[in-house]
Amino acid sequence: MVIAAAGSEGRIGRYKLIKRLAVGGMADIFLAQVFGKRGYERTVVVKTIRSDLVDEEELIEMLIQEARIASCLKHDSIVEMIEVGEEAGTHFLAMEFVFGRDLGQIRDRCAELGVRIPPKHLTTIVADILDALHHAHHEATYEGRPLEVIHRDVSPQNALVGFDGSVKLLDFGLAKAAAQISRTRAGVLKGKYAYMAPEQVNFKNVDQRADIFSAGVVLWEMLTQRRLFYRASDYDTVKAVMACQVPFPRAVRPDLPWGLSWVAYRALRKAPRWRYRDARKMRDALLKSDPRDRATARDELAEWMATLFERQLAQRDMALTRARNDPMRHRQILEAGFELLEETTDPDLRIRPAPPPAATPSRGAVASAGMLGLVQAVLGTWRWFALVMAALVFLSVAAGIYIGSSQVTAQNYGYLHVFADAEDVEIVVGGTALGSAPVQEIAVYPGRHRIVGKRADEQRTIEVEVRPGENKVVKLEFQER
Repeated sequence: MVIAAAGSEGRIGRYKLIKRLAVGGMADIFLAQVFGKRGYERTVVVKTIRSDLVDEEELIEMLIQEARIASCLKHDSIVEMIEVGEEAGTHFLAMEFVFGRDLGQIRDRCAELGVRIPPKHLTTIVADILDALHHAHHEATYEGRPLEVIHRDVSPQNALVGFDGSVKLLDFGLAKAAAQISRTRAGVLKGKYAYMAPEQVNFKNVDQRADIFSAGVVLWEMLTQRRLFYRASDYDTVKAVMACQVPFPRAVRPDLPWGLSWVAYRALRKAPRWRYRDARKMRDALLKSDPRDRATARDELAEWMATLFERQLAQRDMALTRARNDPMRHRQILEAGFELLEETTDPDLRIRPAPPPAATPSRGAVASAGMLGLVQAVLGTWRWFALVMAALVFLSVAAGIYIGSSQVTAQNYGYLHVFADAEDVEIVVGGTALGSAPVQEIAVYPGRHRIVGKRADEQRTIEVEVRPGENKVVKLEFQER
């Protein structure tokens, strides 16, 4: 096994390590790809156990055993464990790669844009998390025996939302071994205590209701956009969890749905017996206020995710377009999400400067033109004529090549011209503020673009499709007809 020092490339087993994604308390996490006889096969995530933990033989064996148990979990809302192995003394886990973002990243993106996760999407996300937990707690079997796997680490970082609307929970069962390692290695679980149940931070025996408590913390925080138990130090965080003083979510944000607030509040009871009996009961309580079928809910979640990460998805689409003549590269980018996008300084929105106004010829320019005519008269022999003609032909060919290439480049963009039927309308295209209307000749990459017009307390939003080389004229209407 070889891993590059920089963490960008290497190989372990049959996996080529492409990019280091993160460094965790127990493992280094890589984006990896599998190659077969026909070339690229699939993209996966590989976790390699840190070298400074290999001397903890019993604990490493526990970790690998837990991972093998987790590999028996087969559910649409659980990240698949593909392989558990060892090479040259390095233990590794290979898992399914999900093209999406975890709940922590979604929360941060919403904070950046100043928006909230709509309650209906929270319902979809947490309901799928609870489906995964119920499967692990009660339905998964191995050789006819129930596995009864407790996750122990339900947190925003372990809940992935795909751009197809799917929701998947990862790292099943691994927290049990991590908790044992943390007793001998300080800091391994740093930051995780804020999502644990009171009985779990006290290292008592836990059952499936500890996972229900953790799911309640996730739901409470996403509803209120506040941290519940997290404090400046792990010690203070554990104290807060043990005290378990949980405000009713509607007391923090009065506009929250009462039903969702109650579900989160009941899941966060200090005594396990007062929580939901199992994950399915909590999921059913969540879905009481959601009349949509699951397929519709996931489609709407996918649309919202596409809006939330519109800029990144547009950059990925451009990378796929550039790789259209390289099928293997195209498939690699398609399956690796944003991780293999080329570094570029080109923005996805460019303003083409207006051409300068035509200048009136000055007396000096007229005099220069007259002098040029005199020189041409003096050099009016056939040799000079041939030389001048050859130079003109060369310049014409060069200019043709330049103009042709410029036209090809220009065809990579479309142009927006945005008008409004009112004054003082601020125009925003793709999240970029462009000033007051009218705003003309905005160079954009081909595809769908969201245009927002803001005027006092009013706002108009439209989406348009721009084709390569197209001049798209858009008018935002504020006046009633």
